[in-house]
Amino acid sequence: MAPTAVSSAERSRYFHELAAMADAGVDHARAFKTLGQSGGRAARGFRQAANAVAHGRDLAEAGSAAGVFTSIDARLVASASRSGSLVAAYHRLAEWHGAFAVRAARLKAQCVLPAFVLSLALFLVPLPGLASGQISLGDYVGNVLTLLIIAVVSVVLLLATLRHLERAPRSAFAAAISRVTLMLPLLGPNNRRRNVARFLDACSVYLGAGVPAAEAVREAVLGVRNQQIAKALRPVSKELVAGRSVVEAFEMSEVIGPDVLGALKAGESAGRLDDVMRRTSFTELHEAFAFDDQVAAWAPKLLYLIVLGWIARNVLGSGALAS
Repeated sequence: MAPTAVSSAERSRYFHELAAMADAGVDHARAFKTLGQSGGRAARGFRQAANAVAHGRDLAEAGSAAGVFTSIDARLVASASRSGSLVAAYHRLAEWHGAFAVRAARLKAQCVLPAFVLSLALFLVPLPGLASGQISLGDYVGNVLTLLIIAVVSVVLLLATLRHLERAPRSAFAAAISRVTLMLPLLGPNNRRRNVARFLDACSVYLGAGVPAAEAVREAVLGVRNQQIAKALRPVSKELVAGRSVVEAFEMSEVIGPDVLGALKAGESAGRLDDVMRRTSFTELHEAFAFDDQVAAWAPKLLYLIVLGWIARNVLGSGALAS
């Protein structure tokens, strides 16, 4: 079953509640049943998961099959459950989904004005031709409708592409997108930084849960979105099995920068690798988000210039000013 279509904010909420109930000693079936009675889009999934756990099914498998755990959620819950650190895992998942919810809400807010300007431009661009008499009212309406259809189809295709990448991150199409995004100037290095940061964050959770380093890396790689980066990180677990230290194995991947490696080396020497790894991943992700914010601030300005140029071209070309 696919993950239930709930918001990241709701996922954050119910992982906080699962953490509180697990910390209080509430058994898994009862915790799931409680969430199943609390309403929300995930309620039905939690009722199914509660029934499955009550009949002896594994916690992570039950949550994944019912759609209330994503694949990454399920892997982390399974590892934490085996190592006895389920409360910490629930808290971390709540943080992950909460942070994503904040970023998604901010992105939506930043898109409102550019979307409005672009929508307005669709009506304004053919207007000079109508004002100068070059096109009739019917032609004007037809041009506007054509532009609207193109805009709507473009948005639908974009959303469908993002949905496909979410559901099939290991497809050939996703692999092609992974290669292209890494080759983009400025955006490529930032994409690498974001993926590596999330990999390190996942690694720190697994290590903190007592999972052996090789297994922690192997599980963390499964959560990396970009296939090219995942491919570069995949041999790390084999290097760890061969006896290399964590930092030595990470150096073999060629996608983790020297500053990050230096911080991890200090953490490994001090015996606090999981803690340093977590703080380093937070710093890297914060810098990646800061770059995203800069792009979000400048991209609309570029869009406005393009729209103004588009309108000015049509005005001059129509001869509306001369008339």
